[in-house]
Amino acid sequence: MKIKLKDHSVIDMAEGSTAKDLADKLHLTGPSQAVAANINGQNKDLSHSLKDGDNVVLWNFEDPEGKEVFWHTSAHVLAQAILRLWPEAKPTIGPPIDEGFYYDFAKLKVSY
Repeated sequence: MKIKLKDHSVIDMAEGSTAKDLADKLHLTGPSQAVAANINGQNKDLSHSLKDGDNVVLWNFEDPEGKEVFWHTSAHVLAQAILRLWPEAKPTIGPPIDEGFYYDFAKLKVSY
């Protein structure tokens, strides 16, 4: 299948390839090189399967879009970890921000 890149070049990929497979083929193997993909105008994680004719942009951590996807995902990981430790906690809001992310919780008291 043929995948169109940001620079308008076209690359051949095997059927069933993911955005991660594309990043690997382009030697973008570290998180500083590829953390997420924009596929046909929608941000997706690297495990997303590609289809013939897809337009793909690979975001790295230096790209504002890549940073936002990374921080958004990190907020979800934090919320999941908190809920595993304190199941009574109620997640309220947890957006990515310019310098990272945060998550507020109701019904959560953490002490040491």
